Amino acid sequence: IGRLKNLQYLSLYNNLLTSSIPAQIGNLTALTSISLQMNSLTSSIPKEIGKLQKLTALQLYRNKLSSSIPAEIGELSALVYLLMQDNQLTSSIPSEIGKLNKTLQYIQLGANKLSSSIPKEVCRLTAMRRLNLDNNRLTGSIPREIGELTALNFVTLHVNKLTSSIPSGLGNLPYIYVLSLYGNRLSSSIPSELQQCTFLHYLDLHDNKLTSSIPKGLGLLSSLIYLQLGSNYLTGTIPPEFGELSTLNNLGLQHNQLTSSLPPQF
Repeated sequence: IGRLKNLQYLSLYNNLLTSSIPAQIGNLTALTSISLQMNSLTSSIPKEIGKLQKLTALQLYRNKLSSSIPAEIGELSALVYLLMQDNQLTSSIPSEIGKLNKTLQYIQLGANKLSSSIPKEVCRLTAMRRLNLDNNRLTGSIPREIGELTALNFVTLHVNKLTSSIPSGLGNLPYIYVLSLYGNRLSSSIPSELQQCTFLHYLDLHDNKLTSSIPKGLGLLSSLIYLQLGSNYLTGTIPPEFGELSTLNNLGLQHNQLTSSLPPQF
């Protein structure tokens, strides 16, 4: 395959391919798109992939790839789509990914075995629209600089081991549509700044260690369809403003320490 010097599109997805991705793929310097998803490819991602300076889409999801994500990913200066979810990738997310700050828009690394903390360099990716790191083994806090990624509209970090508080800067994301942080160890209060996310349709914070009262401002999110805050340590009353959420079809407040009665607005 390394002799196909003029190849621009490599599309072999949804087959029964096994074995590893050959290192010779790095010789295909005209490539703009690699689609090897939905196969049974194994072993590690070759570091030679970093030679593909014209590559805009790298789709390797739903395989059996293992080992770490090569740091050479940071050399893919034209990359827009990095889709590697549903593999067996380990180790940390390489900080070199921050070099792709002008191009990278979609990072999907969910359902792997990635560990360590989310590198702050991810927050340099100012063009990023979608960040999916769910169902891994990530630790530490959510970088507070995430609020500077104002193009973000889809963030899933659920089912990890993230700690500390939810960054108030998330309220600075004007186009955020989905925010899923459930199944972590997040503590402190729900930031009232989330009321500024007027496009938010889906908010899931359940199964954490969140405390204090539920911000009344969440009742101003008129686009909300799904709101799940269950299995925390929330106190106080249910905000009557929730009764104004006419588009809401799923509300979960179970397993908290809420008091008083149901608001008559319900």
